[in-house]
Amino acid sequence: MRRELAKEAAKHHPATIVFVGSYPPPVHGAAVINAVVIRIFQEAGLDLKLVSRNRRDANCSRLQIIVHGAVATARGLLRALKVMASGSKVVLYISLSGGLGQAYELLFVALARASRRRIVVHHQSFAYVTRPSRLTRMLFAVAGRGAIHIVACRQASDLLRYRYDGLVMRTVIVRNSSLPPLMSRVLRGRSVLQTVGFLSNITREKGIEVFLEVVRKLYSRGRSIRAVVAGPCEDDEIKRALEEARDEGLIEYWGAVYAKDKAAFFETVDVLLFPSRYAHETNPVVVVEALASGSPVISSDRGCLTDLTEAEGVIVVRRFDQYVDIATSRIIEWLDNPNGFRAMNQACANVPLSDSLKRLLGSVGMSRRTPASPLVQSA
Repeated sequence: MRRELAKEAAKHHPATIVFVGSYPPPVHGAAVINAVVIRIFQEAGLDLKLVSRNRRDANCSRLQIIVHGAVATARGLLRALKVMASGSKVVLYISLSGGLGQAYELLFVALARASRRRIVVHHQSFAYVTRPSRLTRMLFAVAGRGAIHIVACRQASDLLRYRYDGLVMRTVIVRNSSLPPLMSRVLRGRSVLQTVGFLSNITREKGIEVFLEVVRKLYSRGRSIRAVVAGPCEDDEIKRALEEARDEGLIEYWGAVYAKDKAAFFETVDVLLFPSRYAHETNPVVVVEALASGSPVISSDRGCLTDLTEAEGVIVVRRFDQYVDIATSRIIEWLDNPNGFRAMNQACANVPLSDSLKRLLGSVGMSRRTPASPLVQSA
């Protein structure tokens, strides 16, 4: 089956994809999405050349980091040059960084443009979408109007076209919620609300202090509810705050969770609170995973989350300064009205599945007539 798929697919798509981006480890949103995309390409029979942007030098000195980065960049460029200099068809697929990492990626874009290769830019940050960046504008100019820009929602597409007028002409919407295995629906029926949860890299930007404030406010109103916090934490002050809350009996802190422990988290949590103000937030993986497990989400208004509605299991709080009050009120409402909570649980099944897989494969030149891979068929 795989051999037949590869032979048929080779008639319709480029021979090689140079994939520039990060992928686990470490585990973070963009790396997870990249790993899913890589797996989809591999299952579809595409030939991949990976150029990793992973950092393995967190404990090194600044000089060592600079030297390591320069050496890694040179190696990556040489590898990309070797592939692009070949006679075969080649696509450059860039998982675009949200900040200065774009200077690194610009070199690969320039190489691909000079080699007249197809360029695909996958956007996983909203920072430069909300606030235009000169570096981003330069990268788009070098990529050219023929570059294909993959975005997670209509809002991102519209804003990119508006902010970078004339530079972004071709956009393809690929929702994270449509990519297997992220959206392998295992909806757990939840008859009553018992547990709220927070899962993220635990920082102030991700809103951990807001989560704790919601839990405290619930207790102050006589509503004792189980609260579970999970995720790595490097901030000593936040660690102390978590320990204090745990000692008060307000929360359980599970630490970093992966694989089975992460699955256990979503089995345990009935509602996910996502009070993020992180500038790069686009279409967070944790929100997709929560909805896939049947857990409604109360989210701040960040990135592509603004496109989601209560009909899809998500309450988006438009003003951040109202998050605590609105989240507290909705949780109390669901505690008092189990039928209302069950309706939100069922709404999680309404997150639309689209033809994102076809769009993704089409962006790298793979014909939509190409047979779906086993991974695609399982979506």
